[in-house]
Amino acid sequence: KTVARVEWYLKEALPLFLLGTFVLFTLDRLRLLDSVVRAGRPLVTGVLGLPAEASSAFLIGFLRRDFAATRLFDMSRAGALDVVQLVVAMVTITLFIPCIANVFIIAKERGWRTAAAMAAFIFPVAFAVGGLVRVLMLGLGFGGRVDDTAPGRPGCGARHLPAVWPPVLSRRRHVQGARLPALLRNMRDAP
Repeated sequence: KTVARVEWYLKEALPLFLLGTFVLFTLDRLRLLDSVVRAGRPLVTGVLGLPAEASSAFLIGFLRRDFAATRLFDMSRAGALDVVQLVVAMVTITLFIPCIANVFIIAKERGWRTAAAMAAFIFPVAFAVGGLVRVLMLGLGFGGRVDDTAPGRPGCGARHLPAVWPPVLSRRRHVQGARLPALLRNMRDAP
């Protein structure tokens, strides 16, 4: 059974993935990908509230989602994304169509019309949900950066690590700019 699946992957999925990669490579060489990134920047910066550099991560995410996640992780480690931005970016990337090879497989099995209709539905929904998550998180008071170098606290000096859930931070870390509701603040400070 495993051999049959590997054989299917090599015959069906791999050529489509290579075709998608070739299409993106060609667009890059023709300098058309830069135009796509620039066109997406207002959506990425406006609706999602992410830095303009995240636009390229979303485009890479259409090639391979894990590449986009890695790029966003690197941006986060460099301090370019705060907690809210990281969660919004990951939610949006998760809701995308997994990759360009998937679009080609859908087109092969269901036709280009169905593949285009699915993409036309999925991409706006992913951005809308990402924007909604941003508004909800900011409205609930999540945000800020985790800083190990807060006054009177030991730390390594240059790290800004994102926290997925501020109440479970260790006591060594200090949350700058977070406006946690009283209940969550009490949970964070509990022993």
